[in-house]
Amino acid sequence: MTIDYKGDDAVVKEKARLAQQEGRSFLHFSLLPPNGSGEYPQLHPYAPPVPARYDGLARGNGKSKAEMFLKSVPRDGDAAAYLRSAQEVSELAWNIAALTGFDRTVGQDGKTRISSLEVLTKMLSTATDGELERQAQALSVGTVLKYYPHLSERDAEVRIDSLRGRVQAVSAELKKSGSIVAKAVSSTRELASTYVNSSAFYPGTFGTGRAPAGQIDLIRAILRGEIVVFSLPAQIYPDFAAMMGTMILLDLQNAVATLRGRQAAVAAFLGVPLGGADSTPWPPFVVQIEELGSAANQASAEALINLINKSADVGIRVVVSTQSLSDIRTIDDGKGVWLQRLLGLIANLFVLQIGSRDDDEEVSDFSGSVTKQYATNETSVSNNRFRLFTGASESKKVRGAEQQENRIPVGTAQALDRDQREMLFVTKDPKLQSVHTTAPEGPNNWYEVLEMVTVLEAAHGYNPFDADAEVIQQMRDAARELGAGLNAELAKPDSLLYQIVDNSDAKVDVTPKTAQTSFTADISAIGEPPPEDLYADPYDAGATVDVYEDVPPAPDPAGWDALIASDPRDR
Repeated sequence: MTIDYKGDDAVVKEKARLAQQEGRSFLHFSLLPPNGSGEYPQLHPYAPPVPARYDGLARGNGKSKAEMFLKSVPRDGDAAAYLRSAQEVSELAWNIAALTGFDRTVGQDGKTRISSLEVLTKMLSTATDGELERQAQALSVGTVLKYYPHLSERDAEVRIDSLRGRVQAVSAELKKSGSIVAKAVSSTRELASTYVNSSAFYPGTFGTGRAPAGQIDLIRAILRGEIVVFSLPAQIYPDFAAMMGTMILLDLQNAVATLRGRQAAVAAFLGVPLGGADSTPWPPFVVQIEELGSAANQASAEALINLINKSADVGIRVVVSTQSLSDIRTIDDGKGVWLQRLLGLIANLFVLQIGSRDDDEEVSDFSGSVTKQYATNETSVSNNRFRLFTGASESKKVRGAEQQENRIPVGTAQALDRDQREMLFVTKDPKLQSVHTTAPEGPNNWYEVLEMVTVLEAAHGYNPFDADAEVIQQMRDAARELGAGLNAELAKPDSLLYQIVDNSDAKVDVTPKTAQTSFTADISAIGEPPPEDLYADPYDAGATVDVYEDVPPAPDPAGWDALIASDPRDR
């Protein structure tokens, strides 16, 4: 998985090329360019012709969703004071929505669910009596028992009374315009609206569709080795890109927690035995973060550090790049606490030419202290008693002076040759050392300047559509076949992949029990098998089932649109 804060098309092309070579699924989530028609460019024949959907809050209970959502932005001052109230109200709203089935409400297209943030926005609406109160009145013992089957009927009634009591207390506070709860709810609605109504998204991509082949699911990506790219250009949307990146990292933490408790089921799905300590049945999952410094703030830094702390034992390998360490140092007004915490978790450090002396000193300190020996000559002085013809003669003896210094001297990283792609490589695996190619570490050979050479990389300016038409068609066919297989597997509730990814049997059985004043959630389309069209309803809330009728034609005339139009089964 790659989070690219540059929004570089070359990254998408290269990752799609890698997915095609290895026969893996490829999904690309992108923010909308600020200029242009809004048409999504298909950058590789193997890539889907439409942008992928993503909803980082689709999985989890009210507590986990509230934590992820509210921690996706840095908070200070008054916002920090409102955080506890915002978490309590958001958790309450999502939990009640799950119990009544309101969170499974179908959107305007009549086929797909509204996103988790749309659920929250509607639940916190203050119009008339408010949706939160209406849904609280719609609670019933039956729905609570289906969601919590271990409870007795009496316990379910107590649970309902407790939830309704909390709703009444919140509603009373909302009527006081100056209360902390009212301000917290107002702030939460504004934050949710930032996501839901943002013009930075391709319409409808921040949500959940019916076709898994067009939906990013991080648990599924880890299990199946899918290659996923999030293009979040921070130079265009600096704050919004940071918010989205933070939510993705928090979602990945949630996925890690889920997988940690389901290793036996995953081992059965993959057909491999359970390993020993810190081993996983799935292969390592690499998370690449490009240009972290472009979208660094306290929220994203905390999310990244927590991910690194909690994910090593489940096979998550994080690779972070930044132009300058100074960008991370400025997160806490130059104190450097976040930077030191991050450097303390790093196992391997690759350094190209550095322009800042402060950054150079950080690299030198990271390399560790060693005992260096310096040779000195021993000389003798002879003279006569009249102090004439005084001179010195060498004794041909050498003494070694030992001194504790950093392994890599200050100034080394600044002196690297950029044109020659010179680099330094410091590792802590299995122990702290500088990587050498000519001889092992030792006296007078504590570090080596390496030269980086690219391998298996496409040529500069690589255009995958320059290939032969038959090759391009083969790429499209391979991607389509892989997507169709995924859709078919996740259409079967008895499949192991479905059970691992969905993991919400109780929630699926929740049927809305509505009071006369409550909202009746339409769940008629939920549970239907994915449509034959692989990427149905990709980004248009009012689209028909056949998405290709509403998607602008691909730049290439032989695109997937032509393929679909010629296949009557997909109409």
